[in-house]
Amino acid sequence: MSIILEKDCSFSKSMVWTTSRNYYIEKGVEAWSESVPFYITSNAFIAKQYADLLLSAMQSWVDANPSSEPPCFPVLEIGAGCGQLAFLIIRSLNESMQTLHLDNFSFQYIISDLSAKNLAFIAEHSLFKPFIETNQCRFSVFDLENDNSIDLLPTDSHPAETLSPKTPLLLVANYLFDSLTSDVFYVNKGQIQEAKVSLSTEKKNLNNGAPKDWEKVTLSFSKEPISGEHYDDEHFNHILNSYKDSLDSTHVIFPIGSLNALKRLKTISQQPLMVLLSDKCFNDTTEMEEQEPPELDVHGSFSTMVNLDALTQYCLSHDGHSIIPTPRDGLTTAILTMGINPQHFPLLNYNIQQHLERFNPTDFFNLYDALSDHHSKWTLEQLSGILSASNWDPGLFSVVEERLQSVLEKNNTQVVDYVLNKLALVGDQFYPIPAAEDVYFQIASICYSLDHYETAIGYFERSLDFYPNEDEALFNLGLCYFYLDDHGNALTYVKKALAIDPNNASYRDTITDIEKDISVDYP
Repeated sequence: MSIILEKDCSFSKSMVWTTSRNYYIEKGVEAWSESVPFYITSNAFIAKQYADLLLSAMQSWVDANPSSEPPCFPVLEIGAGCGQLAFLIIRSLNESMQTLHLDNFSFQYIISDLSAKNLAFIAEHSLFKPFIETNQCRFSVFDLENDNSIDLLPTDSHPAETLSPKTPLLLVANYLFDSLTSDVFYVNKGQIQEAKVSLSTEKKNLNNGAPKDWEKVTLSFSKEPISGEHYDDEHFNHILNSYKDSLDSTHVIFPIGSLNALKRLKTISQQPLMVLLSDKCFNDTTEMEEQEPPELDVHGSFSTMVNLDALTQYCLSHDGHSIIPTPRDGLTTAILTMGINPQHFPLLNYNIQQHLERFNPTDFFNLYDALSDHHSKWTLEQLSGILSASNWDPGLFSVVEERLQSVLEKNNTQVVDYVLNKLALVGDQFYPIPAAEDVYFQIASICYSLDHYETAIGYFERSLDFYPNEDEALFNLGLCYFYLDDHGNALTYVKKALAIDPNNASYRDTITDIEKDISVDYP
């Protein structure tokens, strides 16, 4: 028996959005461990590109607006999730500023999210401790669709306060706009109708009136004529009406939540805005023709395609600009501004050309996809090349680690030394979260296989710091000490491994071997 959950509702008012918000709030970091995809927008490659763009925007603004006091730029990441992208961007910004000896400005990275659980996880993560202690990182439980201020949470050394920027507000918004509320309209021969949604599912799929499995929920749309001004904002109505002339016989996702978000951010900041975003988008009206009503992309939460054309129109109407690269097959990485013309800033404009047009995050991810499927045949030189191009990204390293170890063991070249030296960068960029592949362990295993026992010990210890009571790491750590003739530590760690897995014969045999060696050394 099919049950109607809601009927003929404006899509932006549908229960799907409340369900999605609650999923993020309740799950916290577990969402990123279980079902929400995030690698494509949270890797070392995209973080380095974002850091370069943010840094060039800050430097360009300082050059054009000289001041006796070095300004501090707020960088606000909205929907930061597990914090991986924030960690990588802050690290890259610090590294670049130190390399370039930049001391004429600073930045404060504000990590915001709907979920207080996410923020607590990040704030307690040991890798964020240095950023928090220097006040380079703050946190905010910020609801972009409802809050009218950005309130920073207190830290041990700084009180709660409300963000009040004195420079442009720089924003990072990856996989954000696709999760904000949208309406749907049907455009046909110069007429616009609103597409109202109805939801239904089988009774057995309900638990206390809510769907247990949203993939079993049916969406259907009916059409209802609109008259007059549909929204209470003239700019929104102008954008909606523009589609009567530019489109024919198609469904339009109208990003009302995202438009209100841009409007709210401009009001909150009272400063120019620059938004860095990566999302699945309709880049312009040519991509919006002949579209069926939207289907929800279900991954724990919900998302739809982003109407980047509407966001562009809104920014253009507010002394802004939109920089969208030549379309690729996949993600769109773009820049939206209000009150800033990037073309007036040569350094920023140069980096836009390099990082958005020449080789951008979608180009990298397409290579990553191809490599993931075929890396078993790649040579050491090919693997080192793609890892270097990725900025030695831990996620890519984890995919190719077994093949990399195999080809490293069979080579004795300068490339081997090069890769081994760069493993430190892989390790420094690894951000441990629950259910993530243990990159520290993988690096340690490579070092161990090449007889670099002292280096391996360091990485096995880092592995155990984040993933304690892993018997395999303890066992291998013991073996490292054994081959370094430190039988005392070797015995200690192998016994710890056996305590966790008492039935492991290999552990017991190794303990026997170590004790025999000790008895020979100390009869």
